[in-house]
Amino acid sequence: VIVLLLLVTAVLYAILYLSLPSLDGRGQSQSIDKVVTIKRDALGQAIVDAHSMADAAYGLGFAHSQDRFFQMDLLRRNAAGELSALFGEAALPLDKKMRFHQLRKRSKRIYAQLKPAQQQLLQRYSQGVNDAQQAQ
Repeated sequence: VIVLLLLVTAVLYAILYLSLPSLDGRGQSQSIDKVVTIKRDALGQAIVDAHSMADAAYGLGFAHSQDRFFQMDLLRRNAAGELSALFGEAALPLDKKMRFHQLRKRSKRIYAQLKPAQQQLLQRYSQGVNDAQQAQ
């Protein structure tokens, strides 16, 4: 029984350890203009160093995706009224309430009204998020 318990513990630890993002290394992206450096302080907080706001937005999106992708996805699904895709029928009442507000439609309308420079920052941030997910 003890051996089985140790084996199960080791397997669970390995699964959880392998699910952690790689915080060390180098990568390349066509979405940035110059070098972007993401360092971590003693508490694991990301520090992004970039030559432009657009590259900094990319680096921030990359770091956020590494650290909080599940949370980001959950909040996106909540705002869109799509939690039932993850949690089943129990989440339908909340989804219906959220869909009433049409937050996705509103956010697209607000995005279209932004200045091109502001849109570029959001696009670069999103690309950083997506690139971090592809890197895992």
